Amino acid sequence: VIPDFVFGLGFTDDIAVLTAAITAVSAHITTAHRQAARDAMADKG
Repeated sequence: VIPDFVFGLGFTDDIAVLTAAITAVSAHITTAHRQAARDAMADKG
């Protein structure tokens, strides 16, 4: 863990965790999920 105040390096561990989380979640998003999101956004429109 690198402190965030270290310039240039502090946020690299944060980026790595976010990238891993997005990758893990995106593997489980189906076409039905995407369509439900589109429908919800259209209703808000």
